[in-house]
Amino acid sequence: MKNLILTALLVGGLAQLATAQILIEGEDIRTLPVHYIEIVGQSNIWGTKVRIQVDFGQKYGHWGLDKLTGPDGKPLKLNTMMEALNLFYANGWKYLDSYIVQETPEVQPVIHFILERRSDDMPAPAAPSPRQ
Repeated sequence: MKNLILTALLVGGLAQLATAQILIEGEDIRTLPVHYIEIVGQSNIWGTKVRIQVDFGQKYGHWGLDKLTGPDGKPLKLNTMMEALNLFYANGWKYLDSYIVQETPEVQPVIHFILERRSDDMPAPAAPSPRQ
């Protein structure tokens, strides 16, 4: 009985995550007027969670504005970069390329994934704004 309840909770939680709305700086990633984004992941010092940041060409003003949040405004906590890829795929993005940056052996590697919008019926990319 315990296994059945645990399985039901796990499946329910995964289903909710798969359809979770992702916000960056308060904007739903499904409506961003861009064709490509980069997600950057770095493990925490214990290696139990991955911190994800998203670059879609936005201006970086304050520390942390590029971090993922759910519709409730709370940061999304992901276990692995593969979980992040699945979440982004569920929200209309597909994997295009990746690379790893590790400045020194003592520092955790930083994983970069380049993603492309999956559907052409999404908002058209806006014209690039001039740099300030």
